[in-house]
Amino acid sequence: MTDVGRVEQVLDPGRKRAVAATVLRALPQWFGIPESTQAYIDDSAGQPFWAYVRGGEAIGFVTVEHTSDCVAEIHVLGVLPQHHRQGVGRELVRAVLDRCREQGLQFLQVKTVVAGHDEAYDRTNRFYEAMGFRRFEVFPTLWDAANPCQVLVMAVPPRDGDDGASADGAFWGAIDSLVRTSRVVVDRPRGSRHPRFPDLEYPLDYGYLDATSGGDGEGIDCWLGAGTEVTAVFVTVDPGKRDAEVKVCLGCDEKTLEVLRRWYEPQRQQCLLLRRPAASDTS
Repeated sequence: MTDVGRVEQVLDPGRKRAVAATVLRALPQWFGIPESTQAYIDDSAGQPFWAYVRGGEAIGFVTVEHTSDCVAEIHVLGVLPQHHRQGVGRELVRAVLDRCREQGLQFLQVKTVVAGHDEAYDRTNRFYEAMGFRRFEVFPTLWDAANPCQVLVMAVPPRDGDDGASADGAFWGAIDSLVRTSRVVVDRPRGSRHPRFPDLEYPLDYGYLDATSGGDGEGIDCWLGAGTEVTAVFVTVDPGKRDAEVKVCLGCDEKTLEVLRRWYEPQRQQCLLLRRPAASDTS
C-alpha cells in the first residue's frame, strides 16, 4: 500500500532542528545564505512546528509565530526539492490554517520577495497566491535592495461545511489563548516531592499559569514537556476534596502523556486524559 504521507506536529526541539536543517540545506535557491539558514533552524526549535512525513521521512515542514492577537505568520516553509508539486506545501499551509481557526485568529501572513526579482521566489509567490494569499505591502529595504520584501496576507477561512470554528476547536483555542497570554511558573520541578504526599515524585516540571484561576482558586496547573504547545489536558476529580481541576499539558508527546497517566493512577483522584486532535484529524 502506498504511503501518501500526512502532516504531524513535532514537539521535540532536537527533531525540529534536524528536520529544518535537512530540508533548508537542500534548498539553496531559497536558503543560500548560511547564517540566515542557521537562524531559521535555530528559531524553529521554539516555534509551533508541523512536518509532512512520508515513508517515515520528514519531507517538508512549516513553522509559525504569532504577530498579534489576531494574526499568525508563516515563519518558514520548505519542502525537499524532489517532492515539489506533490501537494506537500499545500497540506502544510492547511495545517497552519486549522490551528489558526482553533485559536480564533483572523489573518495569516507570510513574507517573500517581490515578484520579478528572483525566479525561485516567483514560484513561491505563485504558490501562496494559489492558496489564497494576496499582496498586502512591500518593504523595499527590510532585507536589502536586491530582495525587496513582499508581505502576503489572507483571511483565515472557515472550515469547509462549517460556519466557523468547531466547539472542539474553540475549546483548544481558548486554552491556547490563556497559555499565550500567561507566564508559566514552575513551582514543583521535575524530581521534587509532593508537599503533602512525599512518596509522590513529580515526573516532569509542574507549575501553573500566572494570573489565572483554576478549580482550586489558584492558577491553572500545567505540566511542562518538550515545548510550549498545548497538546492535551487532564481533568481530575477528587471526591475527598470535593474538587475538580484541569491540568494543561505543554509539549507532551504520547510517551510523556502515558507517564503522567500512570502517575495519576495510584492516587485517590480520578483523571480523564483529553488529547488535542492533530490538524489532519480535523480537516
